[in-house]
Amino acid sequence: MEKRIFAEDKYMWIPVRKDGEPVKLEWYVENKKVMEMDVPLTEGKPDYWAVFDVSPWENQWMTVRDAEEHCEINEEYCQITNEEKLPVCPKGERPKLHYAPETGWMNDPNGLIYLNGVWKIYHQYNPYGCKWGNMHWGATETKDFIHWKETSVVLSPDESGVMYSGCGLLAESDGEMWKKGDILYYYTAAGGGNKWSGEQQFTQRLAVSSDEGYHLEKKM
Repeated sequence: MEKRIFAEDKYMWIPVRKDGEPVKLEWYVENKKVMEMDVPLTEGKPDYWAVFDVSPWENQWMTVRDAEEHCEINEEYCQITNEEKLPVCPKGERPKLHYAPETGWMNDPNGLIYLNGVWKIYHQYNPYGCKWGNMHWGATETKDFIHWKETSVVLSPDESGVMYSGCGLLAESDGEMWKKGDILYYYTAAGGGNKWSGEQQFTQRLAVSSDEGYHLEKKM
């Protein structure tokens, strides 16, 4: 089962149910796979809306497929919007001091680095459910470990696997794939951790940021 969607805005909201049956959604642009995610979908009001950044394919047609044909994909599952965030947590229910993303599931801190008075903290992150899975790198920053600013997902699963833990280093000199002052992120791509990567092995990879850690470009 599949559906074509025109990405006329930057974000797609996907409904998530805590008790939903996981559905494997595969996303294609011009027959090239660009994303794979396991999402607990059920009928009825969602517990929250997950945000899928489709800005790299804005103003293009995307095709979403239920890889295992568990459900019929309808308009409810693909709301295109220019709004990145939708408040989901009632006031007073979020942690006062400890960081927690607005939605989804998190664990291991990754790529910790201090730059220009700001602590940049990345973490293992599942935007599309409340359990372990779909491992991305989520991101936040703080100046005092009391006030937190959630930024964006910086590493997403691909054909090399899902995104496991790693570290961040400031480049002190130019290199073949970076310039002095860039941030180098070494991480593990967990091959075999998603259908997309098949039976590939775990590999060590490099991503580079030239804008103080807000966007990471996979290099190898």
